[in-house]
Amino acid sequence: MRNSLRPMVWILAGCLWTQANAATIAVSIDLAADRHPLKQEIFGVSGAPDLGAVAYPLLRWGGNSTTRYNWQADVHNTASDWFFMNIPDGNGTPSGSSVEALLASTLAAGSQPLLTLGTIGWTPKAVQQKRWGYSVIKYGPQLVTECSYFGSNPPAWCTADAGNGTCNPAQNQTGHCNASGLIVGNDPLDTADPATPQTQTAWIAHLQQRFGTAASGGVRYYALDNEPMLWNSTHRDVHPQPLTYDEIWQRTVDYAGAIKVQDPGARIFGPVTWGYCDLFGSAADNCLDGSDRAAHGGVPFVKWYLQQVCSYQAQHGVRLVDFLDLHYYPQGDGVVDFSDPPNGSETATISARRLRSLKELYDPTWQSESWLADLGDTSPWHYSHP
Repeated sequence: MRNSLRPMVWILAGCLWTQANAATIAVSIDLAADRHPLKQEIFGVSGAPDLGAVAYPLLRWGGNSTTRYNWQADVHNTASDWFFMNIPDGNGTPSGSSVEALLASTLAAGSQPLLTLGTIGWTPKAVQQKRWGYSVIKYGPQLVTECSYFGSNPPAWCTADAGNGTCNPAQNQTGHCNASGLIVGNDPLDTADPATPQTQTAWIAHLQQRFGTAASGGVRYYALDNEPMLWNSTHRDVHPQPLTYDEIWQRTVDYAGAIKVQDPGARIFGPVTWGYCDLFGSAADNCLDGSDRAAHGGVPFVKWYLQQVCSYQAQHGVRLVDFLDLHYYPQGDGVVDFSDPPNGSETATISARRLRSLKELYDPTWQSESWLADLGDTSPWHYSHP
């Protein structure tokens, strides 16, 4: 029953119509209902848009290439998106780097950046030089190289020695091509140097000198890497083993703890999942196996992760993760138009299918239009419908 003492706002939609004989619709808004205001930062964008044209409250610097970024040399690694390559950016120094320029323009526009800090334990070598993770000379012939990708007329700038890490065991007899057709046993030091939490807090200290602390108008939001449950594929040249519950939590403790010491006003996003599978299990579970989840009492991964955050706060008085960061990609076919150029070519059917896929997140009666439906309607695959 509605409490008649609560303040109400009534809008007569019919007052807004000029069309003759239009039906009058009454809409009521209960100002005292159990609702909470939305933080404006939920409205954001990823990338580097013209903030002068659209004042997005939040701008995310993220994606696969942010997992391995050397802030001192302004070098990023493209990971599996492009031949696991180190690509130099900017002037090769921290001051005036490509990322620092993005942060400066974002803050100047009155927006807040969400800065991804790598937790993978590797950073590109501090040289303004192109390097690659899977050398054909070193690890044998591979199915695709940066030059063969372009067919019979590759550009002059491509590197024929840069492979994509896939191979044919019948053709590659180096011992680096496994039965699954993947290059194994490569040396991470080909492109990377070890990194620690102190590598990232040194960057935060540099940014504090440039922009101030979180409390004084500097960078406030930090994400704990980007989709780490995909490291064993996206960044398999340096982290070939699938991530477990325990490893991602230990990295949360190490990196988030160090960030909070460096800037107590910082707000941290985690665990930065990639999709449906790591809502429920780790990369070690391979979406369906469940051995790692079983070793943690059968508790779905995100629920378990939040339990650790709360337990740590109760024991140490520090909240390591302030925002639950979940990514989600529709898994069905025909949910996006990948044609080139992409603008303006998408059909209404594709758009509608992609929009419907969101029901997988909130509608317990919805039957997924992708392989997710094959998982079945059993308790391991929903959170009270964690």
